[in-house]
Amino acid sequence: MIGWIITSSVLILVVMALRYVLKGKISLRLQYALWALVLLRLLIPVNLGHSHVSVMNAFLTDSRGSTGMTGSLGYKSVIPKQLFEATKYFDNVSGFEFNDISDTNAVTDTYGTVNSPGETAKIVWFAGIATIGLYFLISNIRFAVRLGRTRRKIDISNCLLSVYETDIIVTPCMFGLFRPAIYITPEVLRNETMLRHVLEHEMTHWRHKDHIWSLLRCVCLVLHWYNPLVWMAAFYSMKDAELSCDEATIRLIGEEERIEYGRTIIDLTCTKSRMDKLLMTATTMTGSKKSIEERITLIAKKPKTALYISIIVFLVAVVAVGCTFTGAEMNEIEKWFPQPEIEDRDEHIHVVEPKLPKEISYPDNEQWEQKFTGFTSDKDGWFVGSPGVALGTSENYVYLTYDGGKTWKETGNVNNEWSRVLTAAAFADTNTGYLCFRYDIENIGRVYQTKDGGKTWKQLEIPIFATLVEDGVGEVRSIGFDGNKNGKMEFYFRNRNNETREGAIQTLISKDKGQTWFLLPENQGIQEAGRADINGDGKDEYIYINKSQMNEGLATLSVGDGQGRELWSEQLSTSHAGWGQLFLCGLDGRQYLLRYNPAMFQGNATYVYTLFTLKDGKEKVFKTNSIEFDINGTKELDVPQMLSFADEINSLLTQSTLLISSNNGAFL
Repeated sequence: MIGWIITSSVLILVVMALRYVLKGKISLRLQYALWALVLLRLLIPVNLGHSHVSVMNAFLTDSRGSTGMTGSLGYKSVIPKQLFEATKYFDNVSGFEFNDISDTNAVTDTYGTVNSPGETAKIVWFAGIATIGLYFLISNIRFAVRLGRTRRKIDISNCLLSVYETDIIVTPCMFGLFRPAIYITPEVLRNETMLRHVLEHEMTHWRHKDHIWSLLRCVCLVLHWYNPLVWMAAFYSMKDAELSCDEATIRLIGEEERIEYGRTIIDLTCTKSRMDKLLMTATTMTGSKKSIEERITLIAKKPKTALYISIIVFLVAVVAVGCTFTGAEMNEIEKWFPQPEIEDRDEHIHVVEPKLPKEISYPDNEQWEQKFTGFTSDKDGWFVGSPGVALGTSENYVYLTYDGGKTWKETGNVNNEWSRVLTAAAFADTNTGYLCFRYDIENIGRVYQTKDGGKTWKQLEIPIFATLVEDGVGEVRSIGFDGNKNGKMEFYFRNRNNETREGAIQTLISKDKGQTWFLLPENQGIQEAGRADINGDGKDEYIYINKSQMNEGLATLSVGDGQGRELWSEQLSTSHAGWGQLFLCGLDGRQYLLRYNPAMFQGNATYVYTLFTLKDGKEKVFKTNSIEFDINGTKELDVPQMLSFADEINSLLTQSTLLISSNNGAFL
């Protein structure tokens, strides 16, 4: 919300500055068009990405990152154990009530009925929207009813809009959203020249869709009623709408009527501008004395836009959009794991306000306890408590909040199925969450997923874990989500035979709220190449490519099952006279692997292909063929055989997708 206010206000000031500096130097149509940028910014409540040029970077303080989170995605803060025994310190504090979180049926009220400043501001904002919005609706409905009761239709030939005469208005206008009509005064109707000018003017408003822009302007005022800059923007954009309309109208009626058109504007009643008129959707032809003077001056001046000024305006507009439509640039840690604000309010109270997963731990003489907590929105949060990290059983409990942390309610867990040590936890939204466990009796720590807010949990298989671990051990050390279905985790693994505890960390990402995980592009020693039912059991196998030995001219393609076990693999090398290729082939509703190895040495060629599936981890050949020929001229070429082989392999290749190739001594 604050970012929306700041960026839109800055953009308004930029447009106002351009309007002031370039007044009389650019066409009035271009001057009016600049307000479209402001309109979009005021109607789009979110940032369109993040950038280093965003004005929000100037509003960041040095406190960002002050919590000590330097390079570690798994945030740990050593805090007093008394934090989770809060009743010792809050028994006598009015308005606060804490229940024992070990009570599985407890609903914990963390701060009673106390509203935060943010919540209070939101209530005031919505109240203002309701008030201004109601005034807007009543004013326009009342005006429409009065027009309907007093209007008299006038037959005007060659006018695409209906024209009415009424005596309740002091200046001609166009009014109506779906069926706009032109309303004129009796004085205008009696003057043929003035009538012609008024009709052309209001028809120009209609062609410019100003009745729609007026409505959107009112919507902006309702949403941003608290911001005086928005009211100023509405006022000047309304003036520029009239100036642009004047320019276009004169172009239609002809230069010879420029002076007469100016007299028409002067002759129309001058009314003092009122702020409540900004909430009317009618397009009026006149305004205050000062605005009339400005319009007459610009009508006489006939401003035009020089090419170099157009370029300057375009460049300034592009920069302004980049600076105000984007949010502050975030480093990798902030993108995935924004740091919590930890504040000492007195000697006992510590406030932790995380937005994404945090691990909160404290030392004890007997054990090391871990708490995982985070929020997926302003209101929706989660909390997971784990009693210890020693090997053996460990029961973990999950609590959810839907009111910003005021109340917490326990949901389901996996204690009956897997009561082991928790290493990481996170929720992607109110329904989708993950519990990640340490390796101990299994060489890969389990990951459990819920899709119903923790009511039920199911083990999630992530096949790439087995590929990374091989004969070692591994576990998820941290996991988090950015609110747009994107997830990030760190997977620790090491060889079981290694006597030291040193290992490696591999970062994985998800684009579907954690359902599937892939290696980061910059760390793709191993990458998923696809999924297919290679063994015909009705379940997709996972196909991976290991390029970690690329500098040695080696790459391996492997197929694993849904349990993370490797079923089959083949290593390709660039150090031979031919090359190796593996394809995924779809044929007659089934899926196969296609191996194609064309080789040539000193003019002697051998081309071989094999189409196969897998059964019990072994190749089951469906079709194979080969051909040998000599291009040195020592043996006669069997052209029909060569053509037949070419037809066979080409037919298969047209139904195949390349997985890996060592063609020309380099892997694709």
